[in-house]
Amino acid sequence: MSINMTHRELAELMASGWGEWTHNPSHSGTVYTTYKYTEDEANEPIGKNSDGQEILVRKFRETAWKAPTKEVYNNSLIERRVRSIMGW
Repeated sequence: MSINMTHRELAELMASGWGEWTHNPSHSGTVYTTYKYTEDEANEPIGKNSDGQEILVRKFRETAWKAPTKEVYNNSLIERRVRSIMGW
């Protein structure tokens, strides 16, 4: 079983312009590009909220949603580092 990223890591991912997130199931169909959390949740792994909804993420220009795992977060760090080094 994969470990989910923390609330702080998801906020960092969204602030970096990596992609978007949504609730599953979604009551509104809304897709978000920013993420907010309470300070006491910062280092807690993302899980189901009080309505039983999970969070799903995807990179811009992708259509498939995926779980917000540490693997997704770590891959985003590698991609951002490569872009920074390459200058694009």
